[in-house]
Amino acid sequence: MSITSSFGLLCVLMLFQSGFTERIRYTITIKTGDVRGAGTDAHVFIILHGTRGSTDKYILPYMVGSFEQGSKDIFWGTEENVGQIKSITIGHDNAGWKPGWFLESVHITQHVTPSVEYQINWNNWIATSEPDWTIVKTISVTQL
Repeated sequence: MSITSSFGLLCVLMLFQSGFTERIRYTITIKTGDVRGAGTDAHVFIILHGTRGSTDKYILPYMVGSFEQGSKDIFWGTEENVGQIKSITIGHDNAGWKPGWFLESVHITQHVTPSVEYQINWNNWIATSEPDWTIVKTISVTQL
């Protein structure tokens, strides 16, 4: 075996041992419902679950106007390729004044070739003050 091919094999083994995974771009669009009190100041997070595993918990950055009644917030980043997305876990930390949140929908684009899109139409509360009294939901997705 030549030095070059030994080095290549060593690199592959090091990547495998370090848990190297393919990373891809995602765009996540979150729509807060247009009902009274729908917005939240709590810290919102999302986890993507797919055929190849799950992402880490990703806290979505808050900017003035994010997650307010009737808003559409767009986030993008690079994460592990979880394969075909089957569900998401979405929720918040219940912090702030009136932290309850009315989630209308989530749209996810995986930027692979070709891009793959998913949709969740929830139209319900994620709140301890509304029936079913929880701040974390795991929801199935529909591939478009």
